[in-house]
Amino acid sequence: MRLSVLVSATAGRFWFFVLLAVLAAIVLLIHAWWLPRKGINGWTGEPRERYYALRGWKWPPERQ
Repeated sequence: MRLSVLVSATAGRFWFFVLLAVLAAIVLLIHAWWLPRKGINGWTGEPRERYYALRGWKWPPERQ
């Protein structure tokens, strides 16, 4: 939030929207291309075993 206000105040509205588009493109790249390449659904994070392995977490999660 602070970064967006800083960019908007110093560089202008156009550069704020450029920043917003770049961040959205990064999220889209990860969820639509990179995660499916690893065998993980980018929308649901399934199969959970692969998602946990990618994150380096222990499967199954311990219940508290």
